[in-house]
Amino acid sequence: CDAVYFICKKSQGLNSLEAFITLLIHELHFYEEWDILETTTADLKNIFDIWLLPILEKTNFKTLTEVEVQEQTQWIVYSIQKLIKKNQNAKNLKYSDRWGIYHNGAEVAPVESFTLPISSHLKLALGLTADWNEVEIFYETSNEYVFFSWFTGA
Repeated sequence: CDAVYFICKKSQGLNSLEAFITLLIHELHFYEEWDILETTTADLKNIFDIWLLPILEKTNFKTLTEVEVQEQTQWIVYSIQKLIKKNQNAKNLKYSDRWGIYHNGAEVAPVESFTLPISSHLKLALGLTADWNEVEIFYETSNEYVFFSWFTGA
């Protein structure tokens, strides 16, 4: 059980579509445990055909408000923080695969100090997946693009 934020600054010069695809590819590499530096342009067609198209076909693209983004992400983050704090020495947590909160692929530590990355005015938010065991949201603020991902693995 993890909450993952992939963020790119607008100062990188990407438009919202480029940022969405870039962040989606980073999320794919994170969950599939691929080294993004080993991916070449020769791999892009296969990545697009085998991975991205099926993902995009099942995506909802539901417009969300800032309050909805905060509500949908806060309960997940706070639940993870609470469980980690409660079970800091539990063996099942210690050996759990990627249990925690991640920012651009790196684990946030200490997890208790994590704050939600909505640093400025929310311009656009799209709910991509909103199931009982999976939530994905892409949103744009004044300063960055954010791809939030969470699922239980159930």
